[in-house]
Amino acid sequence: MLLVTGSARADKIALTGGTVWTMEGGGLGVIANGLVLTEGKTIRYVGPMKPIPVGYRVIDARGKIVMPGLVDSLTHVGLVEIVASPETNDGEPRRAIFPQVRVIDAFNLSSRALKKTRIAGITTILSAPNGRNPISGRSLLVKTTGEANIDKIVVKRIVALHLNLGDPPKTLQRRSDPKTAKTRMGVVAMLREVFVRAQAYRRLAALAKSGPRRHQFKRNLALEVLARVLERKLPVIIRAHRADDILTARRLAKEFGFRWILRGAAEAYKVAKFLKVDHVPVLLGPIRLRLADLETRRARLDNAAILYKAGVRLAIASSEIYNARNLPYEAAFAVAWGLPRVVALRALTIEPARIFGVENRIGSLKRGKDADIVVFSGDPLVLLSRVEYVIVNGRLTDSHPQPE
Repeated sequence: MLLVTGSARADKIALTGGTVWTMEGGGLGVIANGLVLTEGKTIRYVGPMKPIPVGYRVIDARGKIVMPGLVDSLTHVGLVEIVASPETNDGEPRRAIFPQVRVIDAFNLSSRALKKTRIAGITTILSAPNGRNPISGRSLLVKTTGEANIDKIVVKRIVALHLNLGDPPKTLQRRSDPKTAKTRMGVVAMLREVFVRAQAYRRLAALAKSGPRRHQFKRNLALEVLARVLERKLPVIIRAHRADDILTARRLAKEFGFRWILRGAAEAYKVAKFLKVDHVPVLLGPIRLRLADLETRRARLDNAAILYKAGVRLAIASSEIYNARNLPYEAAFAVAWGLPRVVALRALTIEPARIFGVENRIGSLKRGKDADIVVFSGDPLVLLSRVEYVIVNGRLTDSHPQPE
């Protein structure tokens, strides 16, 4: 058993004697017989064992793995509570083009999925709108601890704008509005049209700032968001599975000059060289894509390994709600099919932090970073390993948690 002395809610915690995986330096950053000290919400020391200062509550982690909290780079946690109940689904705006909506305005701080996710060792999630309309809104990067005030757990209020290509958006349009686009061609034409409007809006907004009629300029919240995309101030996460849809995303990005991240990516292995050349990161997952629909029927379990060998930056995502807790097992499947173990572990920690531009706060254990730490009984990619302790923002939130 692990030994805990003092209050579980202490603001000073010492994790002693464990094998520490810092994720610093390009590998696991292993420290045998290590020590991690936290004070308040921050990591104060990571390194070899030394005398513990007075006032720290001690967790004896001998024989265990101490590592950064996991980061799930794509979920719908906090937006959907009961899939079959429309009243609890805030993740899917019905309007085809809806860039102005923000997940932070709908995130459910009382969602049961938060705890289920956290006790699997996942301390940070990207919560994103569901991928069924062409432009579905802007995502939120947030900690998984329960708080009454979302400002206490936000890592990044607006991460990216989400676009969706392939079967779902054309299917949604067919059902919700028979007058709108019902094919891949139509959906992409709709996207191009709205980006052209945003280009014009951007020019008018610039003129209005100094022109004599600036008081007559009417703001358009949707076009303001798209203008930020065109200015490369806001990246775009594009959901695409088929290789041709991925290449369509590439054409859109080149035409309008925006930064983009690929998610889903069932056939990304076919176009890996283009992703590498364009420096496009991939949020890959779920790894175990089943024959859920026709566009994923050519998914391969060695997709991650192929992308890694091609030099593509990877993060592994669950793309789930309650089953976000399966994130470590998604990585384990990728390892079983050729992805190096160290790469898989970094794809759950520091790589998503870098992709989202928050590596100064999360993703590794380093002095000054957020105190988000998980203690595993063994290798987290091994099915029989257990989460022993979860620390989020310096607070011990879970001790020997049991799956619900």
